[in-house]
Amino acid sequence: MTIIIAMCLYAFTMSITPGPTNIITMTIGVNYGFKKALPFVLGSVLGFTSLLLVMGFGLGKVAAENELFLQILNYSGAFFICYMGYKIARAHPKVNVEKSSLPGFMRGTILQWFHPKSWIATLAGIGAFKLVGKVDQFALFVVLYIIIGFLCVLTWAYGGSKIAKLIRNDNNLRLFNQIMGIGLIGVAVYLLSLQIH
Repeated sequence: MTIIIAMCLYAFTMSITPGPTNIITMTIGVNYGFKKALPFVLGSVLGFTSLLLVMGFGLGKVAAENELFLQILNYSGAFFICYMGYKIARAHPKVNVEKSSLPGFMRGTILQWFHPKSWIATLAGIGAFKLVGKVDQFALFVVLYIIIGFLCVLTWAYGGSKIAKLIRNDNNLRLFNQIMGIGLIGVAVYLLSLQIH
C-alpha cells in the first residue's frame, strides 16, 4: 500500500464516519436544503484545515504533552457540541426559520477547534504518518484531507437534503430535529463522562 492510498483511507475514514460535524451537516440539509448547508461545510473544512496546519507546524507536540490543555479542550468541546445539539433539538420545523439559527460558516469553523475528534484526527494522522519536519509529505496529507474531507461532509449535506423529501410535515421534521439534537447532546455527555473516569 502506498503512502497516498493510506493517507486517503485515513482521511476518508475520519471524515465520513458519524460525528457532530456530520450530524449537524445532515440536519442542515434536512431543514434548509443542500445549498444552505454549503457555508457550514466550507467552514468545517477551513476549520479542520487550519487546525491541521497549526498542529503540523508545532503546536501538535505541545498540545499532546499538556494534560491540562487537553482536559480544557475536551470539556469546552463537549459543552460546545451540547450547545449545538440544544439548538438543533429546539429548531423550529419551518424552512423559513430566521437565518441566525442556521449553523453557518463560523460555527462550522469553530466546531472543528472545539471538537475532540478533530484534534485526535490531526494529532494521530501527523503522528502515524510521521509528518513532523517532512514538509512535502505534510503538504500532500493536507491537500488530500481537504479534498476528501470536503467530499465526505458534502455527502452528509446531500443525504440530508434527500431525507427531507421523506419528512414532509412539521411534526416529522420536529421529531427529526429532536432526535438529532438529543444525539449530539448524548455525544457531549459521553465525552464528558470520559473525563470523569
